[in-house]
Amino acid sequence: MTAREEYIRKILEIGCNVKENNNIVVLSYSNIDSAKEEFLKLKDEYNIDQLIFFDKDKEKLYNFFKTNPSEQEISEYVHRIPTLKNPKKTRIIFNYPSDYNGYESKLINEFNEKYDYYKRCDGWVNSDLYFLMDSKVESIVITSLPDKTWANHLLGSPDKEDELWELVNRTIPSIDEYNRLIEHKLEIKEYLQRSKIKNLTIHTDIGSDFRIGLTRHSLWLCAPEEKDNELFHYNFPSYEIFTSPDCYTCEGKIVLSRPSMYFGRLVNNAEFTYRKGKCIKVDTDCEYLEKTIRKEGNGLNRIGEIALVPNNSPISKIGVNFDSLLIDENAGCHFAIGYAINDSINLDKGILLGDGKLRHHFNDSKWHHDFVFGDNSVSVEATCKNNKKILLLENGTWKI
Repeated sequence: MTAREEYIRKILEIGCNVKENNNIVVLSYSNIDSAKEEFLKLKDEYNIDQLIFFDKDKEKLYNFFKTNPSEQEISEYVHRIPTLKNPKKTRIIFNYPSDYNGYESKLINEFNEKYDYYKRCDGWVNSDLYFLMDSKVESIVITSLPDKTWANHLLGSPDKEDELWELVNRTIPSIDEYNRLIEHKLEIKEYLQRSKIKNLTIHTDIGSDFRIGLTRHSLWLCAPEEKDNELFHYNFPSYEIFTSPDCYTCEGKIVLSRPSMYFGRLVNNAEFTYRKGKCIKVDTDCEYLEKTIRKEGNGLNRIGEIALVPNNSPISKIGVNFDSLLIDENAGCHFAIGYAINDSINLDKGILLGDGKLRHHFNDSKWHHDFVFGDNSVSVEATCKNNKKILLLENGTWKI
């Protein structure tokens, strides 16, 4: 069995629970021809009734906008996915590639109005798909599928795609081992929620030394979650336990332990300094990161997520920086600038509309970007509502 086949099987069996959900939509923002080939081979074996590939390649879209299309041409460019036969039995595999060439920021900066119009047209034409994505979070499985662009970026050649499949397949040692790690992670999540933590104090030997508060509405989450008596995996693979913190409370410095792709730019080094929850300074080799942090009104100068990941996660053990946020964030403890994830806020979603998030001390933004600070020296201490202190992580290892 090839690594590509083995990894697609893991997505279908664990991430999609395909025995119970036999309609699959593969939504991708990059060319995934090799993955398509594997899905098609496995379609009958897994009794998949409806298999849809929805290609939204941003490089193609950018080249299309360079032709200066009219609104009529933009509306005609949007294509319709086939009608979903049974939305309740549909899983959407959302391929989340890193934008190595920065096409998203190019689309925003060069064609902002036309890009907005395209997204509105796409929303109208495929309203049933987006309604399903918005209303049923359990229908979506976000993952990263190797392609030639990623292989060229990471391994130096598009011809090394098979080698990249080998690496990505190792992020899940086996289905049995993944399920064992999930059971342990769920136990820790429940413990964190019961502990009623009011703040976290975090330290690493490379310079991270900060404290961040939680609100009484901060909810700890991890994959799989449960909704309507059904387990679902939102991100796959996932070794994190995360929550939305009080966005006005972070104090101290956060130093990155791993490089990160940021809107098509590689951030090798960055040190964030926070006061009263706001990033007042960022020392980095990425000018674009510094520029966007300084810009007022975009919500990127405050934190929307804090996540705990042990340093011995399978992804950390591989010892490779994948330059893929979805994978690299599971190599160590991390934080995200930008919006707080609604599902990790224990409030009615209607309350979070408008300025509701900020009023309840949760950050809001159009964007959400993760950065890893955890390593084999990270320590995390929690202070609970009753002022009891609990050592959660020491030298990158769970202590609970």
